[in-house]
Amino acid sequence: MIKLEDLNTTLPDSTKIDFFDVFWKVWSVNGFGTMTKKDTELLIFSCLQEAFPDSDVMTNYEWAQTLRLTPAKIKTMRLDAHLKFGHLFKDEQDFSSHFLNIQNVDLKGIKTGSEIIDVTVSFVVEDPVIQMELEQKLKDIGTYLDFHRNREVVKIRLIDFFRIMAEEDERLLINKWLETKSVEEVKAKEIATRVKAKEYSQKSELDKLMDFADDLSAFCQTTKLTEHLKKIFKSQGER
Repeated sequence: MIKLEDLNTTLPDSTKIDFFDVFWKVWSVNGFGTMTKKDTELLIFSCLQEAFPDSDVMTNYEWAQTLRLTPAKIKTMRLDAHLKFGHLFKDEQDFSSHFLNIQNVDLKGIKTGSEIIDVTVSFVVEDPVIQMELEQKLKDIGTYLDFHRNREVVKIRLIDFFRIMAEEDERLLINKWLETKSVEEVKAKEIATRVKAKEYSQKSELDKLMDFADDLSAFCQTTKLTEHLKKIFKSQGER
């Protein structure tokens, strides 16, 4: 873990130059000393997030240890810094990359003979920016985020998880897939046949989920993400 006092010797010169260039340009734009203390701190934190290697996967606790602040303070700063200065570094959040770092997923609703649409996933989202984006994406597709008592633990339907990862065209295909699978007479489509086939309903919970993930990843073009999720599912199945 990088220590705050070691930044000057730890970061490469090019990173330090970029850090200062961004900081000075924004801090001095309205005149020397005109930026408030709070905004100055948020700007410095934004620059630190950009400068730190692997900052996207640092937990609130790790940031708190580095900056010697409380995790609650870090969580507030992450959101405020994004809203105030996020546009200086990333015009769009790489939303899907966050989920590639998920290691623990709690699966509910997978039983032999049950419907895949009933499957829910629960996982931890510490970053308030990702949480905000996740809530909005779910609202955009007409659903919502189900929080546990701990608001960092969220629960959503697995099908909605794939929907928010997909582009509009792929999302329409997913919706069509859901409609098709509910019609027993439709057998032309390989996916619909698999869903309704007796041998599919008799598969183990893990095998059923693996097939489901493969089908939807083809629609959503999220192969890398799906492979990561499958590793998690498999590890849970082996417990």
